[in-house]
Amino acid sequence: MYEKLRVILALAVPAIVENILQTVVGFVDTLFVSRLGLVNVTAVGVANSILAIYIAVFMALGVGTSSLIARSVGAGDLMRAKAIARQSTWISGGMGLLFGLITLFLASPLLEVMGAEPDVLQAATVYFRIVGMPAVFLSLMTIFGSILRASGDTKSPMRVGLWMNAAHIVLDYYLIFGLWSVPGLGLAGAAWSTVLVRAVSTVALYWKIRQSPVSFHLLGRSSGDERETGKELLTLSTPTAIERLVMRGGQVLYFGLIVHLGTSTFAAHTIAGNIESFAYMPGYGLAIAATTLVGKSMGAKQERDVIFGDFASKIDFFHFIIPSYR
Repeated sequence: MYEKLRVILALAVPAIVENILQTVVGFVDTLFVSRLGLVNVTAVGVANSILAIYIAVFMALGVGTSSLIARSVGAGDLMRAKAIARQSTWISGGMGLLFGLITLFLASPLLEVMGAEPDVLQAATVYFRIVGMPAVFLSLMTIFGSILRASGDTKSPMRVGLWMNAAHIVLDYYLIFGLWSVPGLGLAGAAWSTVLVRAVSTVALYWKIRQSPVSFHLLGRSSGDERETGKELLTLSTPTAIERLVMRGGQVLYFGLIVHLGTSTFAAHTIAGNIESFAYMPGYGLAIAATTLVGKSMGAKQERDVIFGDFASKIDFFHFIIPSYR
């Protein structure tokens, strides 16, 4: 039982650390932007509420990718796992480009739905266009992390996240406030630092994939099997995407109501939301571990071990935390 707990934690802890690092960077980013004024904090919050819809779609595709790759790895079919990884990369890249075009042409109308004041809307449009137009980096970064975790490697995304998040904080400060005689870019600097770090992270994660058992080439003609794999991937990811879009759509309406209460109120909500997000990190990490382990067990035709092993690991976890549990 303790062996199962160690396996779960070995997968979950790096994912939890990675998510905590990203949350810390978001908090520091908000702290830097707050020095520019509450209007800028509100602008970032409004823009990020729309970007959260993009992320929801990318994460839904990541869930489908993780499930199929983990199942293929568990069955020992690495060729199929590579085909899924390749197809998911092309699909996510296409989605990223599509959302980039949507941002280019519809940035202002999308933000106007939130009901922000004119000064907030102007700042939010600048930030949203810079961050949202290269959404392809965000989509690929999300899917590459899912591919690595599904193959059982949660440490590489954590290491990449550690270095990139540290670079983000330094770059963020420099581009927002400037250094010595070089003037800062203000809110646009915060946006550009985010884009640059996402681009570098995308390259670093793909380089890690090239060193992994599910390494694949981006170029080359797709076979019939790969096209079928793409259909299966979309079929599995679509319900998750709809679920997340409904939830994010509700949040957009909720945030819109808060925006109408005033700039300072929404700025306070944004800061508090960044702090609150720390509470979700353990759940995210354990969800990643569960997806990987359940997928591998199903691929290896060990469904019974998934059910009873998971129950046993929960009991063992409580005994580990509270020795008098039994």
